[in-house]
Order: sequence, then C-alpha cells, then structure tokens
Amino acid sequence: MPIEPRLSDQWWLRYPQLQESLKLVQSGDINFRPERWTRVYQHWIEKNVDWCLSRQLWWGHRIPVWYHKETGEIFCEMEPPQDAENWEQDPDVLDTWFSSWLWPFATMGWPGKTDTLARFFSTTDLVTGPDIIFLWVARMIMGSLEFMGELPFHNVYFTGIIRDKQGRKMSKSLGNSPDPLDLIAKFGADALRFGVMRSAPLGQDILFDEKNVELGRNFCTKLWNATRFRQNAGRSNRGRNKPRPPHQRRQMDPAAPRRRDPRSVAGAGRIPLQRRSANASTAFSGTSTAIGISKRARQAWQPIRGYGQGRNSFFTS
Repeated sequence: MPIEPRLSDQWWLRYPQLQESLKLVQSGDINFRPERWTRVYQHWIEKNVDWCLSRQLWWGHRIPVWYHKETGEIFCEMEPPQDAENWEQDPDVLDTWFSSWLWPFATMGWPGKTDTLARFFSTTDLVTGPDIIFLWVARMIMGSLEFMGELPFHNVYFTGIIRDKQGRKMSKSLGNSPDPLDLIAKFGADALRFGVMRSAPLGQDILFDEKNVELGRNFCTKLWNATRFRQNAGRSNRGRNKPRPPHQRRQMDPAAPRRRDPRSVAGAGRIPLQRRSANASTAFSGTSTAIGISKRARQAWQPIRGYGQGRNSFFTS
C-alpha cells in the first residue's frame, strides 16, 4: 500500500539571536570541549530553518492558541479569552525542546526576579552529549540572550555516547541496550563504573563491550587484594616504630657513626634475631616476621603507582 504525504498546518518559530549566539562561540565567550564541536555548531546555525513547534501527541504543553467557533478568529495569549465557551483551543502540544530551551532560568522563578535566579544564573559549566548541540545547547543560548540578555553558561563539555559494538545507538527496539542492574549483579557497581570510564576517550563515542566491565572487575579485585594485604601488613607491624618520649631518648653525638637499629624498617632486610621460646629456654636464630612482611609490602606496593610495571606488581597476571 503506497504511503502518501499529508499536508497539515503547523506552528513555526523564527529563531531569535542567531548571529549573536554564533559570535559568542566563535569569539570564545562560550567554550566547547572538545573544540572540534564548534564547527558542528557553526554548521547548524548557518544552515538553520524555522522551528516547527507543533506536535500531535497526547501529552505535553498545550499550544496557547484558540480559534473562534463562528468567525475562525485566532487568539494567542497565555490566558484563554474571556468568553472561553465560544473558543476552541488548538489540540497540538509544544515541542519538548520548547520548554527545555528555557531551562537555564525558567526553573528558578522566572519571569520573576528571585534570589535564586540572581545567584545561579548564569552558570559556569554545562555537561551534555554532542547529539543535542542544536536541539538544546544552541537553543538555550538563543533563549537566554532573548529573554535574559545574558549567557546561560561559559563552558560546554561534550561527553561520548555509549553505543554497541556495531556503532549503533542504544535502543529498546533494537534490543542492544544492556541492563545496568544485570551488569552490576554480575560484575559489581565499581567494575561497571571503571569499565565504562576506561573505554571512554575524551569527547568520543564509546563502543560498549561487556569485556570492558570484566576488566574493571578484575582491576577492582586486584586493587582490593593489594589494599587488604597492605592493611594486614601494617596491622602486624603496628606500634613498632612509635617515637619515644623525650625523656627516654638517648642523646647522641651527631658526628659519631650511627648503628643500624634492627627495629627500623630501613634497616630491615634479613636480620637474625635471638628469639626465646615460651616453653623452653633454648634460643634460636630467625627472621622477624613483622619486619619481613613490612619490607615485602613496601616492595609490592611501590609499583602500584606505575600501573602494573614491575615483577612485584599486583596488576600483572
């Protein structure tokens, strides 16, 4: 069955402050990060068309337009006409983005001049996705210039969009969107956070793969084991190197050669100690367990700052 286009009347809006919003970005008054999205913004501004506001939906903000039942006269105001029984309101609703472009100031008491509005408008940073540069970012700039006469923000940071391994956007109809709760139950919340963060380049889209979450889980496990090992080592060596009170400190000649103190970690190594058994009077030669653990923990902990470099690292498999 052929599909034919249907012509219908719609409500349109001519964008305000177009050139002004473009100059603000080009001059650096509003910074885009990464900067390459500035060219996309410029293309949208220069190739724009009027904004179709009408949406044939069951829900939304009703278009504030009324038609006279007899004469067909059009009445457009925020409030309905006095003889509302003789008028019929337009059944269409406004585009969702029509209310969103007022977000920087409409949520804080506008059009009134409230203390909240004076304190938080304009703001500093906006973090959003690059797929709505013109749908939201550009329109917020235009709306703020038109209704407030100021910039809505000064910096815009564009994050990447999580896609599947084929580069497609996550969609319920495609069924390619994993449930985060299932991933958390399988790998853990920290593993999910680290896996997504690890695969997220600056301002680029993310090709999601469950293997990245698995790598995040393995990293968190090794980090947890390394931290637990270090804590246990510190617990066994607790109290050995506490500073002595001033009255118990022995005055030494700074010029005299210093003797290595077996209790210090720096002089640990393999120091034979005379340890007496509790059940016998015989002495045996051994190595201090606490000192040995302290030294090994220090050696193993050091490569952690190098992200797995070294044979003693906990992050090498």
